[in-house]
Amino acid sequence: MKNTIILLFFLTVFSQIKSQTAIQPLGSGTEADPYKIESLNNLYWLTQNSNEWDKYYVQTSDINATTSTYWDDGDGFTPIGSNPGWPTNGVAFTGVYDGQGHVIDNIDIYRSGYSYYQGMFGYTSGATLRNIGLTNIGVFGYRYIGALAGVCTNSTVVENCFSTGYTDYGIEAVRGTSYVGGLIGQLTFSSIVRNCYAQTSINGGGNSGGLIGVNESVPNVYSVINCYSTGDVNGSGGGLIGWSNYDGIVENSFWDTETSGKSSSDGGAGKTTNEMQAQSTFTEAGWDFENVWSISATYNSGYPYLQGVGTNFTWDGSVSTDWETAGNWDSDAVPTSTDNVIIASSGNNPIIGSDDTGDCNDLTIENGATLTINSGGSLITNGAITNNGTINVERSISDDEWHLISSPISSAAADMFDGNYLQYYDNGWVDITDPAVTMTPAKGYSLWSVAKSTTFTFSGDLNTGDQSLNTAVGWNLLGNPYPSPIDWAQLDDTYGAVYYWDAAEGNNKSWNAGVGAGSQYVPAMQGFWIKATTAGTFSLTNDNRTHSGSTNYYKAGSELSNIIELQVTAENDYFDQLFISLNEAATSDFDFHYDAYKLFTSRDDVPQLYSFADSKVLSIDRRPVCEEIQLGFRCGESGEYTLKANDLGDISVLILEDAKTDIFHDLATGDYVFNYEFGEDEKRFKLHFGITGTNEAEPVDMQVYTAGGEIRVKTQATVNQLILRDVTGRTLGCWEKMQSIPAPKTAGIFLLSIETNTNQLTKKIIIK
Repeated sequence: MKNTIILLFFLTVFSQIKSQTAIQPLGSGTEADPYKIESLNNLYWLTQNSNEWDKYYVQTSDINATTSTYWDDGDGFTPIGSNPGWPTNGVAFTGVYDGQGHVIDNIDIYRSGYSYYQGMFGYTSGATLRNIGLTNIGVFGYRYIGALAGVCTNSTVVENCFSTGYTDYGIEAVRGTSYVGGLIGQLTFSSIVRNCYAQTSINGGGNSGGLIGVNESVPNVYSVINCYSTGDVNGSGGGLIGWSNYDGIVENSFWDTETSGKSSSDGGAGKTTNEMQAQSTFTEAGWDFENVWSISATYNSGYPYLQGVGTNFTWDGSVSTDWETAGNWDSDAVPTSTDNVIIASSGNNPIIGSDDTGDCNDLTIENGATLTINSGGSLITNGAITNNGTINVERSISDDEWHLISSPISSAAADMFDGNYLQYYDNGWVDITDPAVTMTPAKGYSLWSVAKSTTFTFSGDLNTGDQSLNTAVGWNLLGNPYPSPIDWAQLDDTYGAVYYWDAAEGNNKSWNAGVGAGSQYVPAMQGFWIKATTAGTFSLTNDNRTHSGSTNYYKAGSELSNIIELQVTAENDYFDQLFISLNEAATSDFDFHYDAYKLFTSRDDVPQLYSFADSKVLSIDRRPVCEEIQLGFRCGESGEYTLKANDLGDISVLILEDAKTDIFHDLATGDYVFNYEFGEDEKRFKLHFGITGTNEAEPVDMQVYTAGGEIRVKTQATVNQLILRDVTGRTLGCWEKMQSIPAPKTAGIFLLSIETNTNQLTKKIIIK
């Protein structure tokens, strides 16, 4: 009775795997909405529906095809596409299949007798096959046999694909009598294979090759480009190509002469194993190791591999918890942005430390495993995130102050801040009292931490992909929703300036178009302000992410050299900054793409410095060339303050006028120290750009004017020298013994220094 039960069990299991279920994939098969192959059932559906072989497909996950051995009464996987001439009434695959870097493992095809056109794709015509990885594949047929395709014809394009055969059985993975290739059996009629490789051992009789069996092309057209093969080739043929009908159609491609057992090939260059494992072999041939290929001594047996195609890096934590330590990965190499990462449960769970970065394509956290991103760390994923374990993202709050924050996960609840104070902004501050409230991605919040040196931990699924939030007219508190910084330089044309609250300094910071005391890079979990003139939507994509500035919370100095950076400092060392640029592309009013408003602090002990553009007060002020700018200064406390120029850019003379003391001070020569009484006029100071004090009174016998594109000096005296400067004091030209010089071709205010044998003066010239 027991044996009968066991037999029935195995018969049931065999019956189930023999009769694979066909499930139509999601999508409509168009270029805009391709069919999504996410399971073996979807793939089986594709093999059984030839009327769908002209459609678009994308593979969305790795697929284990082990049970394909039992399909079709033991013949195995049914090829996608068959030649109309064999068998009769066949249909070629003419569509597009994009594996998106995913792998299909253990496809098994075993067709005896006169079986033609065997491979994952039996026959293609004008198709596109790309980003496909085939591992542990086995294909047995008669003619036109290849791991990926039996025959590719009529301008089929195959790119970024690879195949590896059986690894344990000691037999050839791809077998036939002729026209047998490790990747493709026959390539014909202007079809192209580029950036591909095969590591499959083959037995093909005549016309067999490690990559392609027969390569039939047209004269003077390259059909195999930047490819290689390493598999053992049994039978008459070549290491890379079995037979080609024209010379010179294989470009920058190689085969391993030692592992293949072949010293010749009808196309390509033979190299030793050591040469095949040296990056220089391929870079000298022009291979792209920045965007397409990678190589590691401990991955893929030391041969080049395709970035993002079948490259799974598994965490084993054998050395430490450091993500950036190569020895912690099974490949002994740190994953890149194109590699799929699997975090397996281990004694040492991975940590991306403060100021460290992590990159990958797909990210999978297995059951029992934990990934931690310390405060100041940065992680960028380019593919899907599967979290079956735990992901922790930390944010440290160092003092008792209000901090603007945001959530890097999709389901953070307010109760994670239990015992502290959390608010959101809606035309005023609103306290969050319900602990079940979920923090909205891309929304900013204000947090007051009761205890000092607190680290808060967000645990859950990371935000990725497109993120958006509705915005209202006026001030909007938003937040970075990703576990990495975002680059505001990609966003300022759309949203203008970004504004931060700097808790450490008790002041607001701004940044716009390369200028400001705030940061270009918005750190992970950082809240920030924008000011909208109309209601709309704030939107982010993965392309806005960066690793730059991951620990640079709140502030970063200007990187431009032509910006005036003024700073006022109190005796308590609190300070504020104002950024000014003379820019002819700007206007004298507020410019959304150039300027930033001044957000005043509520603290009495922090000084405030700003400028005026009509009725608006600015923290970043770009405007056309002018003679003077009205500054504003205020503070809630009386005392001694220091105003200085941290950066003058190209300006050589910058006069600060103090209306209270009637002092004119050149900031280019040093700091200006002044006493301030609380409540005094905020418009105490003006900036003058090298014009104050110029002598505009011409001698009786002298006239200075413009005519005919020239600046002319009419005088009876002898003119020794003319020097022309712009309003910043920069010298534009110097002329001796001349009374007329070329006028500037741009409008603006200029200074002409005139030295004669009887006089010396500076004249203001206005070019309109």
